[in-house]
Amino acid sequence: MIFKSSSILPLLSLLLPWLATTVVAQTTFQAKIRNNCGQTFRLYVNGADTGPVVPGFDVRRDIGLDTTIYTTVNGGQPNGDLTTRAVFWMEKFYYYFVKGPVTNVEVVITPNHPRSPDGLCGRIDCHPLNCAGNAFGVKQTFERDAIPVSEAPESPLRSCPFGDVVYDIEYCPNGTLPPGFHVNGQEIQLVVQGDRIWCADVRSAAFVPGTPVQLYRCNGTRAQLWIVPANGLPGPVKLAGTSFCLDTGGGPRNGARLTIQTCVPGRPSQTFVYDNTNGRYTFSTTGGQCLDNTDGRMVDWNPLQTWGCSVDNPNQRWLAFA
Repeated sequence: MIFKSSSILPLLSLLLPWLATTVVAQTTFQAKIRNNCGQTFRLYVNGADTGPVVPGFDVRRDIGLDTTIYTTVNGGQPNGDLTTRAVFWMEKFYYYFVKGPVTNVEVVITPNHPRSPDGLCGRIDCHPLNCAGNAFGVKQTFERDAIPVSEAPESPLRSCPFGDVVYDIEYCPNGTLPPGFHVNGQEIQLVVQGDRIWCADVRSAAFVPGTPVQLYRCNGTRAQLWIVPANGLPGPVKLAGTSFCLDTGGGPRNGARLTIQTCVPGRPSQTFVYDNTNGRYTFSTTGGQCLDNTDGRMVDWNPLQTWGCSVDNPNQRWLAFA
């Protein structure tokens, strides 16, 4: 039987509202989450802790019409700060990433549907150090309508407009955590909170007693690599690969300039306790003084000092990256 085009158009006009209603009727979709990070982590969906995910295993979670998924592994926060967030807006079958300047883990989203020639249903990858083109800085808002997309949206948005799709979300696809927050015993950089530009640095890489410790642009050299004690336990902050430790130069006091000195076990001027609450580190002495960026100046050569600890003092908040 042959239909004339004039007879098909009225039929399509009748079918389109039905198709739109069919799309809206599905309000729950499926995600399969895999943990390849080498350690158990907590998985959060729309801000709620949905339980642990064991390394090497998959779990399934429902995706609603507006869903955000993330994990607190590697310094990520329960409220979503410092995380790589996988976001789904299923009224248009959108999926994309949200991340800030500092984030915790590499994530890949792969719809289990063949990628179309025009880019629908494509795989996306977001690594903390290489994700600028694949992520928004904030969660997006969209108009509420039930008409699915017919072509790939502009990056970093992606869409897979098929109701039977399961979205594979893989954490640490290469099997390891990316350079990130401190793991005890690793060589780390101590970075001023809020960016990855300024690091605690031994001036001129002069590894001799008495050399000042300062702020300097992060460069990954030996002058910026430190080993810190276990969380909450007193101990030295040691310059990696040397016999030198961070030293306050005497009793606890405001304005004591920090240097490196030969490590002496138990020396009070070399004893710090660090706290990684909220993924941001503070280093305090036994006398209530904290590792402090003098006057909060973000410039090369700015000396580091000790100053009375204050919860709200940004000069005393550090990030640690391997």
